[in-house]
Amino acid sequence: MGVDAAAAAPAWEDWDGSANGLAAIFESASTIFISACALSENKVVVVYRDSGNSSYGTACVLDISGSSISTGTPFVYTNAVSNYKYITKLSESTALLLYTDFGNTTYPNAGTACVLTIKGNSISAGAKTVFEPAGSYFISACSLNSTKVIATYIDEGNLNYGTACVLTVSGTTVSAGTPVVFETSEADYTSVTVLSETSALVAYKDSGNGGAGTACILSVSETTVFAGPQYVFNSSNSLYFSTCALSSSKVLVAYQNGATAAGIANVLDISGTSIASGEAFTLTSVTGSAISCCSVSNDKVIVVYTGTFGSSNVEARILNISGTSISALDPVLFKSGTSNYMSICTLSATKAIVAYQDYTNSFYGTAIVLQSNQ
Repeated sequence: MGVDAAAAAPAWEDWDGSANGLAAIFESASTIFISACALSENKVVVVYRDSGNSSYGTACVLDISGSSISTGTPFVYTNAVSNYKYITKLSESTALLLYTDFGNTTYPNAGTACVLTIKGNSISAGAKTVFEPAGSYFISACSLNSTKVIATYIDEGNLNYGTACVLTVSGTTVSAGTPVVFETSEADYTSVTVLSETSALVAYKDSGNGGAGTACILSVSETTVFAGPQYVFNSSNSLYFSTCALSSSKVLVAYQNGATAAGIANVLDISGTSIASGEAFTLTSVTGSAISCCSVSNDKVIVVYTGTFGSSNVEARILNISGTSISALDPVLFKSGTSNYMSICTLSATKAIVAYQDYTNSFYGTAIVLQSNQ
């Protein structure tokens, strides 16, 4: 799902950031747990926790014209604290939102989903559905098609095991399949990306194996999930995963190596439910908790990351993929000052948008268009 960027290779080869747009504030308050998805080349929905409004779950439409961004009026989708949120496109006017609902007194911190409908720059929310009636954290999701989404998370009610669930959408109604465990230990920082209408790859930290960076294939039949064997692509403690598919058999995973704090990327090669990995590529020797990637063609990825606390390096890099090997252009500094909770998504083969918390501007929710020179 999302914008199809694989049809043409963009001219990012000489990218220096000169065509990037100006940053636009979409929330004038401290903004955390940010997730953005593109509905089209010109429209994006961003969801977040608005610390300036009782930490309520909030959404906002971003309209893009060239490299400029205009923002709609923020919409509160739940009058409660909302954490670990993720949004994924269903159509050009709908998206599925998943989040941890701290306002559910019956099922505290339950994994919850609802459909957001977008008309112009206005948002409305469908009925809320609990897909996991226990504490659900590190939520990630991807759309298999316009009516089916797979969610991954850790289930506090089951020893924080890595868990997946299929959500089916009919109009604005969401129904949940039976949750299935894909990792019988705590599986933090899950990131799932679609491979086909019946399969996805999830990457995560396996806390039962020294925090190793691990992945497995999730196969879907109707509302049932089947988990393939676990594959360790980084044996050291690994954090802050972001995944993006290059094809149905190739995924780029970016993360922090906890032992060295370095930002790392690997290409994962998939055959059925088997996974192999290329050599790890160092993005930066020091990176913080904000790391996010998106593909702009079947052999090119943009990854954004920030340095450690207090660093002025908030950068983007173009990664060129050949087989399972990675080469990269020099980093482009797109913002001075630390940023957190970054979420990047593809707009077209020559354009992407990053939403983030601007640490140096009162933690405001901010977005910027990254655009190739041609």
